Amino acid sequence: MTNHAHPASARALSGPVARTIEILGPVAVVAIAWASTNARDTMSIVNVALVTAAVSIAVAIVGWRGGLATSVAAALSLNYFHTEPVHSLRITSTNDLIAVLLLGSLGAAVSIGTALRVRAIARSDSKAAQSLASADLAASLRQPQPLADVWMRSVGASSGSLALVDCCIDLGEHTRVPLIARAAPGATISETLLLPESGAAIPFANAAVPGRLVLIPRPGIGAVEVDRRAVLACVEHVELALTAQPSRNS
Repeated sequence: MTNHAHPASARALSGPVARTIEILGPVAVVAIAWASTNARDTMSIVNVALVTAAVSIAVAIVGWRGGLATSVAAALSLNYFHTEPVHSLRITSTNDLIAVLLLGSLGAAVSIGTALRVRAIARSDSKAAQSLASADLAASLRQPQPLADVWMRSVGASSGSLALVDCCIDLGEHTRVPLIARAAPGATISETLLLPESGAAIPFANAAVPGRLVLIPRPGIGAVEVDRRAVLACVEHVELALTAQPSRNS
């Protein structure tokens, strides 16, 4: 079995490192704004804004959530420590107001750009992984293969976008997310569906399985287009696993 590494994993910092940077970003800009108050006579508000803007952009490149939080913290700390009246969130100078707004909007813009870039890379990589998995599966089936391995590999080959989706079982009486409709016999229905960022649920057809399966795009990915047939097959596999009885011959 060929193992195709997910290309996106090689283009970003590791999860713990990225999370640490995103957490430290807001702390760093507040510390810079506070520390520079002792040099207010020699260091203008523009210089402080430039330094904190650089930090905000650096964090935003790593993660859009951290970048957004850092830009907000930078704007507020610049306002609190360096605009008149000092130690207040009020601003009396038009120039100071422009500096604070530019600082916040700059970090927000880079954060949005990072979010869009991450989503585009993830979707592109999922399509590439699906194509590779399909070709690999077709080539490997020319010789006998363990059925369990083929089953697992066929999931990645059938819909690469499912790799961008998490799932869980919702046992509540009602659900707050949209329901995915099952096609009635003879009905014409789209082969693909757009899974919203908040997720969607599909009830189990087997009454013996309580609740419904909720599909949620992974954080930062946004809405994901998935193959309806692959989703229904996934639900059927989950139902089969949850209702399967041990074989008497095992």
